[in-house]
Amino acid sequence: MSTRDRILDAAYNSTVAAGWGSVTMAGLGDAAGVSRQSVYNEFGNKQQVATALINRELLRFLEAVDAGIAQGTTPTESMAEAVGAVSDLAEHNPLLRAVLSAAAGSPSPLLPLLTSASQPLIDTAAARVRRALDDKYPDRTNAATPAVVDAIVRLTLSHVVQPGRPQDLQLAVRALMAHTGSL
Repeated sequence: MSTRDRILDAAYNSTVAAGWGSVTMAGLGDAAGVSRQSVYNEFGNKQQVATALINRELLRFLEAVDAGIAQGTTPTESMAEAVGAVSDLAEHNPLLRAVLSAAAGSPSPLLPLLTSASQPLIDTAAARVRRALDDKYPDRTNAATPAVVDAIVRLTLSHVVQPGRPQDLQLAVRALMAHTGSL
């Protein structure tokens, strides 16, 4: 396992156990078996650790999206499966719970990465969804597709941050896609 992964594992475990406020660069170094300076060399600062931690978790969610898209037999069903998979993963994700529960008690630099500063996450997710749909359904063409995918990613992220009923999210996705006719 790389030094970077060991540090991110330490950040994940510390955040889940005691919240992001408990995370220090020295503590990450100790937990990862490297010096504090090695943590700084790898990430630069604590905010960059936060960003890398959220991005690594995003990859887990995008793997669930890929699996959901693969399960569908139509673009609409693929998207419904994908958002259902994301909802399931979010419901049982310890890091996400730690980030969201900390928001109620104190400010956390992790929460904006999912809310007010989430554009990079949205862009990454939307590009991945479009690629997966293009790969599975190469014959679909519609200029509105990027906008629809962007709207679905934003809607899904809002349900991740403020959970609702997964079946309601899937229903909304189906309705959006049927109404726009874009997928």
